[in-house]
Amino acid sequence: MGFFLFVFAAVAVVVGLMLSAGMIAAAMFVVARDARRRPDAWRVAVIGSGIATLVVIVLIQLLPTRPVTPGSDYDALAFNWIMLGFAWGLAPGLAAVAGAAISRMRPRRDGG
Repeated sequence: MGFFLFVFAAVAVVVGLMLSAGMIAAAMFVVARDARRRPDAWRVAVIGSGIATLVVIVLIQLLPTRPVTPGSDYDALAFNWIMLGFAWGLAPGLAAVAGAAISRMRPRRDGG
């Protein structure tokens, strides 16, 4: 049973990472497009992503999980592992999107 729990948790992490890769690509596209009008767009996006990473890590740790009795309750354990694995896989993408959003809040070079 433990092997199947591990496999399902690993699949959840991989799915989260795949979605995260798309989010990172979209965030990089947005920042690259805005870098022409905002001279410090990349620097602000990287710093914002770093701060957002810390916030996402704290939020993942605060996710509620169902209590599990050792030797039983495999459905609750599987749910906990799958949700946490998906959250950890999705974390880099969420941080990148937050960094791109923060970089868009900076004033443009043309004053707009």
